[in-house]
Amino acid sequence: METFYLPATKLSPEITLNPNTGLLTFKGRSTHENPVVFYEPIIQWLQEYSKQPAPQTTLHIHIDYFNTASSKCLLDILKKIQHISQTGNSAIVNWEYEMGDDAMHEA
Repeated sequence: METFYLPATKLSPEITLNPNTGLLTFKGRSTHENPVVFYEPIIQWLQEYSKQPAPQTTLHIHIDYFNTASSKCLLDILKKIQHISQTGNSAIVNWEYEMGDDAMHEA
């Protein structure tokens, strides 16, 4: 499996998914009007990765803002990580947000 990389844009976060290290990072904003189209290749990559994950998978999310439509896609990604942990593999989720950003903390 190859590393998946997408650079950040004004509407989407930078995405790096490294199957060798198990480090998956999302950084930036997610405000696509149709995030399903944007996140579909990422979810497909995770589906394939979950068949033979690294010994430890770490999902690091630092998203400054996401719209309601993106929240469903992010939940689907978290479910894929949960599936990895339920199959006996180590999985960690780090969700970073700015101190005082109560809305992102609640999300």
